[in-house]
Amino acid sequence: MTSAIFGIIRGNLMDLDICSVITPTEKLYAFLSVTWGLVSDVDIESERYRFLGETRFLIGTVARIIGLRKYRGRLSYLPADDINGGEDNLAYNFTPREDVSSSAAECDVTSLSQHQAHIQENLNGVFSKRISGNFSSLGPSDHLLPPLSSELPPSWKVVEGEFILGCPVFLSHLGTDLMANPDGKFGDGLMGIFYVRSTTGRMALLDLFGKMKDGSHVLSHHVEYVRAYAFRLEPDTSQTGNLVVDGEKIDYVPIQGQIHKSLAKLMCVTPPPKM
Repeated sequence: MTSAIFGIIRGNLMDLDICSVITPTEKLYAFLSVTWGLVSDVDIESERYRFLGETRFLIGTVARIIGLRKYRGRLSYLPADDINGGEDNLAYNFTPREDVSSSAAECDVTSLSQHQAHIQENLNGVFSKRISGNFSSLGPSDHLLPPLSSELPPSWKVVEGEFILGCPVFLSHLGTDLMANPDGKFGDGLMGIFYVRSTTGRMALLDLFGKMKDGSHVLSHHVEYVRAYAFRLEPDTSQTGNLVVDGEKIDYVPIQGQIHKSLAKLMCVTPPPKM
């Protein structure tokens, strides 16, 4: 509470990336993370220890490593080194973008009225689509994401098999002492994805979670860590499991998401240089 008050008084604005998360039935918006496997299990199952504060995550992690679960699925992502994935996507689009000619600067009152009428028509269309359940066209344009039921372009990387956890993270930290995405910065337009295969043992997992305090877990050969513009996660739904978006459990179904650079603003104190 105190830090929030100081953030408001100082009035510093930071760019905040937002990730649109699409499921077969809804479209969500997240600023923190999507978690699957051990991390999501700890998040949901440690709710019974909420009165302990953040200590609940330590207790939940130890409990889940002892009773280790493994999950089958496919994790795909558009890597940050793909030259076609890095274009900014800041506008709220109802319709596909159109090229704007230089003559647009010479618009008069008549053209402005026509433009306003066009916007109203699009708004009416949006509400109609919302009623009909077509949510994919709402919000910022997810130009990197094919339909969830479609195959991914060749530029995407795909890993599949059995995992212990898989997490796209949009900020650097999942908690005050959990630097899950050490390369993450405010408004950088990228997500960090880390995953751990099922061949990792319990002692190695305990060591990895200890190293998450400073982000050094990503240096372990047990962890795969990549930077990406978009992801798709397809869990094996014949198993039961937890999928969590920004700390809230959702249906255990295939999902995908795209990061939108600086789509929001965050009022806060200036973070340390290392963040």
